[in-house]
Amino acid sequence: MSPPLKFFSQDFLQKLHQLTAEEGGLIAVNTIVDDAASRKKVVQALKSLPGGAKFCSGMREDLNEVFFVATGEFDRQALSKLEEAENRV
Repeated sequence: MSPPLKFFSQDFLQKLHQLTAEEGGLIAVNTIVDDAASRKKVVQALKSLPGGAKFCSGMREDLNEVFFVATGEFDRQALSKLEEAENRV
């Protein structure tokens, strides 16, 4: 798993979220997830963040997947475009 699961700790994710929440931003994390259990932990960690549009690239055939959290103005723009997206987290 890359980056290591500790990268998805609540403390670290909360800091990233706070940095982007006020004015809006996009958190993007490129991962290599080699098993379903690790992917589930990543998804659960991202879902625990308050608000924001959460989605992923869905490119799992190569084990490479990008996870996104859009906040603020990015959140509103992303939500309007992602209502029917299959890759919502």
